[in-house]
Amino acid sequence: MLKDLAIFSSLRQRRPAGEVAVGARYFRRDAPSIIWEVQSLFVGKDGIHYAGLFCISDPTLRKTLSQSALQHDARNARLSGS
Repeated sequence: MLKDLAIFSSLRQRRPAGEVAVGARYFRRDAPSIIWEVQSLFVGKDGIHYAGLFCISDPTLRKTLSQSALQHDARNARLSGS
């Protein structure tokens, strides 16, 4: 019985498919060869949820976007499997 409860516990901890998560990869539709990976998630002083991203091909390139922009802006797309 405890084994069955552990399965349900792990299912509850999964993030919904569209939710931004550390390690998720995104690209801009106008520049699909440049891949960005989420390095951190935080809430800004303005109360907005942000994601810190770095470029896979050049980790010195970094940017911050709102999590909402990553999820809902048609210019950004999440790579499948990330």
